[in-house]
Amino acid sequence: MTVLSRKLYPVISNETRGMSKKRIAILDYGLGNIRSIHNALIHQGGNPLVTRNKDNILEASGLILPGVGAFPHGMQNLNDYGLVPVIEKYVATGKPVMGICLGMQMLMEFSEEHHWCEGLGFIKGGVKRLPLQLSEDNRLPHVG
Repeated sequence: MTVLSRKLYPVISNETRGMSKKRIAILDYGLGNIRSIHNALIHQGGNPLVTRNKDNILEASGLILPGVGAFPHGMQNLNDYGLVPVIEKYVATGKPVMGICLGMQMLMEFSEEHHWCEGLGFIKGGVKRLPLQLSEDNRLPHVG
């Protein structure tokens, strides 16, 4: 049986009550929607930790790379904080990794959105800038 909140979100499950919750690391690299992700995981009964600490990241059961920002700035921050080797080591464990928006883009090999910039390379391919002018019967998508 699952107890639901007024908004019909699963909050507490009798099957998991009393069990330890798996720790999900939310990578703090100075950009992103960290508070929103943290609050969403707590709302769903999760056990999130916002961190850039190597040991906390490697011990986590899951890793989230949050989004919002420019690809080159995000990659620069990952390098400046020494997080690239930590992410590489974490991915090698086979534990789940989720990128949200910019976080997902940085998992790719490269981006051409602002200028060419190397990514983490875990997903083959790259982020390409959409052309400014399309034909009359094609429109740029609007997201958000």
